[in-house]
Amino acid sequence: MQTIERYAIISLFLLLIATALKAENIQSNAEAIPDSILTEKYITRLHLTDPDRALLLLNEAERRRTPGLEPFRIDLLRSMVYGSKSMYILRERYIRRALANDSVQLVPKRKLRALSQLAMTLEQRNMYEEGIRTANEALLLARQLKQSASESELLSIIGRMYAGMHRPNEGISYMKQAIARLQKTENVRELAQISTTYGDLMSILIDNNHLQEAIEAGLERAEIIRRMSLLQGPPPGYIDQQYGYLYSKMAYLFLQVRQPQKAAEAYRNYSATNALLILATKPDEKLSAVLTIQYVIFKGGQSIGLLETLPDDTAQK
Repeated sequence: MQTIERYAIISLFLLLIATALKAENIQSNAEAIPDSILTEKYITRLHLTDPDRALLLLNEAERRRTPGLEPFRIDLLRSMVYGSKSMYILRERYIRRALANDSVQLVPKRKLRALSQLAMTLEQRNMYEEGIRTANEALLLARQLKQSASESELLSIIGRMYAGMHRPNEGISYMKQAIARLQKTENVRELAQISTTYGDLMSILIDNNHLQEAIEAGLERAEIIRRMSLLQGPPPGYIDQQYGYLYSKMAYLFLQVRQPQKAAEAYRNYSATNALLILATKPDEKLSAVLTIQYVIFKGGQSIGLLETLPDDTAQK
């Protein structure tokens, strides 16, 4: 019995030494961090590739009271990092803490940004009723500030939440408002935002068996992607990715409405892109959700079936 107790005491002692050494090592590493990388821009760039280091930098910036990284900025950056780690409870906590700061409450653009992020986080947590109230508060502010892109984004968030509450008609209505708000834009970022909203709208329409309306939305989305392709700004592969998402859905839809020739054409359009290759090289893009379509070609009076698993743009959310 004494031997067991002796081993237990020794083990505890070694654990305490290891903990102390680890803490000392962390402190030493923190002190070695140069001030030059304790910036909002650098931490924002880091938050997806190395979120744990981003959090370490934020802790150190907070400890040093780094100029340019006020407490509210640190809280908003922390919320962004926790969002990239899918830790939505912590994301919500730090957004709310930032919102409680006068530096956010009294500056309308900062408040709009924080409220929009909170609405998205509540959506991710399936807290739809509170999320809709928050989004509506942000929407009023976006309209006062004439921030059309924010207004469109918030309308789409509300639409997704109504769809999540099994109120598809309201969800579809808000999605259409979101699209209409930016329909005439020539800004490539805003066109990308509309394309994503079209993808969400098509998913809601498909889920509720409004197939013909979903096809019409897909044709409109194709025009948005074409307009984007003529502009400077989209990163390499982005246009193919968007077309890939679109054509996979269109092939599925045309099959459902018994138009196999059009389904085959949509599949060929999909195959002409590098979408699947692009997505396969990005394992961080949550491709667990896929849309399985059955591609049917009628040839010589015979039906040849080929099963393909294609990515769906809702998988990015």
